[in-house]
Amino acid sequence: MLEQPTTSSALPTEGSQAAESSRAATEHDALHLRRSLSLNLVGYAIKLVQPFLLIAVIRLYGPGAYGVFTLVQAILTVLMRLTLLGLDKGLLWWIPRQSPADERLGLRAVVAWTMLSSSLIALATALVLAPTLAAWAERPDITESLRWMVTGLIAMVLMEVFSQAAAGKRNLEAHVLFKNGLVTVMMPAAAIVFYFAGMSGTGLALSFFVAQALGLAGVLWSFRRVFRGSQWSGPRWALPPALWRYSWPMWLSELLLAMFQRLDVFVLAALTDEVAVGIFVGAATYAANITSIRVSFDPMVFAMVASIHHANDRTRLRRSFAHAWLMVATLQIPLTALMLAGAAWIMPLLGPKYAAGVEPAIVLIALYSVHGLFGGNQHIVSGFGRSGLTVINMLAALAIGTLLLSLLIPPYGVTGAAWGIGLTYVALNAIWAAEARIITGGWHYERSIAEMLALTGVAGGAAGLTWIWLAPWLTFDGFDGVARVAALAVFAAIFTPGMLALRRRAKATAALGDPLRPIASAAPKDDDKGARR
Repeated sequence: MLEQPTTSSALPTEGSQAAESSRAATEHDALHLRRSLSLNLVGYAIKLVQPFLLIAVIRLYGPGAYGVFTLVQAILTVLMRLTLLGLDKGLLWWIPRQSPADERLGLRAVVAWTMLSSSLIALATALVLAPTLAAWAERPDITESLRWMVTGLIAMVLMEVFSQAAAGKRNLEAHVLFKNGLVTVMMPAAAIVFYFAGMSGTGLALSFFVAQALGLAGVLWSFRRVFRGSQWSGPRWALPPALWRYSWPMWLSELLLAMFQRLDVFVLAALTDEVAVGIFVGAATYAANITSIRVSFDPMVFAMVASIHHANDRTRLRRSFAHAWLMVATLQIPLTALMLAGAAWIMPLLGPKYAAGVEPAIVLIALYSVHGLFGGNQHIVSGFGRSGLTVINMLAALAIGTLLLSLLIPPYGVTGAAWGIGLTYVALNAIWAAEARIITGGWHYERSIAEMLALTGVAGGAAGLTWIWLAPWLTFDGFDGVARVAALAVFAAIFTPGMLALRRRAKATAALGDPLRPIASAAPKDDDKGARR
C-alpha cells in the first residue's frame, strides 16, 4: 500500500481528533447525568414521606386553611422571582463558561444584589404590602400569614442563588438534597409539630419559615464543599456585563413563569372558593411528583446544554440530550403508571372532600407526563443564549392558560382547572420543541427515544385493556383495587424487560463508539466577547 501524502492525511487526522474530543465530552456528560441519577434517587427517598405528612397536615388544619397557605406561597413565589433579578438562571449559563480559577467571578455581586432586593421587598411586604396583596387577592385572612411567611423570602432567594451556582458546576447536591428534599419534608413536618404545640393559627406560616431556614443552612454547607477550590473574586456590586445582558430577559421570563406556575391557583381562587383551591392543590401536589423527576435534572441539563453550545457540537447535543431524556423516562414512566392506578386510593386519604380530586389528579398526571418527558427542550432555547425568547414563551403561556382556565373552570370546576393548566403545558412544550429545532438546525432526537415511547405505548395499552377486562369482574363495593394491581403487574411485566433490553443495547452502542463527526450547529454561535469580564 502506498503511503499517503502528509497534506492529504491532515484533514482525516483533524476530523478524528474532533470526533474523539466530541465523544469524550459526551461521555463526560453521561457521567455527570449518571451521578445526578444516583443523587436524585436519594432525594426521592427523602421526599417519600412528604405525601403522608401532607395528608396529616391537611387533615389537621383543614382544606380551607391549607388553601389560604397555598395562595400565600404563590404570592411569595412571584416575589422571590422579582427579587432574584434573573441572576440565578444567569449563573447556570455563566459559570460553565468560566475557568476553575474564575468560577466565583461575579457571584459576590449576585449575592449582594439579591440580598438587598429580597430584604427590601420582605420589609415592604411585612409593613405595607401585606394588606394590599391580601385585598388584591380578595383574601383579607391571608394578611397575618403573609407577614409571617415573608420572613422566609431572603432564605428562599439565597437558596436559589447558591444551589444554581453549584448546579452550574454540574453538582446537584444542594438543589436535590436540601432545596427540594429537606425543605419539602420539613415544611409539613414542622406544621404538624406546631399544631400539636397549640399553634394551629400560625403553625403553617411558621413551618414555612423554619423549612426555608434549614434548607438554606444545608445549601450553604453544600456550596462550600463544591466551591472549596476557589476564592471570592470580582467587585462586590458591579455585575459582569455579559452576565447581566443574559440575566435580565431571564428575569422577566422567570417572573412570568412564577405567575404562570400559580396561574391555576389564582384563577381558581377568583372563580371559586378556598375549599376548591385546597382540593385542586392537593391533586396538583400529588400529580407534580411526575414532573419533579425531570425538574430535578433541569439545572444539570441547562448547564450541559450551555457548555455544548459553547463547543458548537450538535452531535454531542443529540447524544447527551437523548441520554438525559432516557434517564428521565426510565424513572418517570413507571411512576406515571403507579400514580394513575393509585389516584383513587391516595386522594381520599387527604380528607373526605378530596375524593372530588381524583379525576383532576388523573387529568394532571396524564398531561404532566407529556411535560415531564418533553419539557427539556426549554433548556436548548435558554442554554443557547436565547433568553429573550423565554419572555415571549411565558407571555404566550400566560395568555393560553388564562383563556383555557377562564373557559373551563366555570362549567367544570376543579377538573376544568386541571384540563386548562395541563393543556397549557402541552402547548408550551410544542412551542419549545419548534424553537429548539429552529435554533439547532434540526431535530435532536435519537431512535432510542422513539423505541422507549413505543414500548410505553405497548405496556400502557396492555395494562389498560387488562383493567377494562377485569374491573367488571373484580370490583367489590365500588373498589376495583384487584383489577388495578393486575393492570400494574401487566405493565411491569412488559415495560421492565423491554426497558432493560433498550439500556443494554444503548451501552453496547456507546462501547462501539460514535463514527459520526461533530456537526456544527446551524445557529450562529453566541458572541463571547466580554463573557468573562
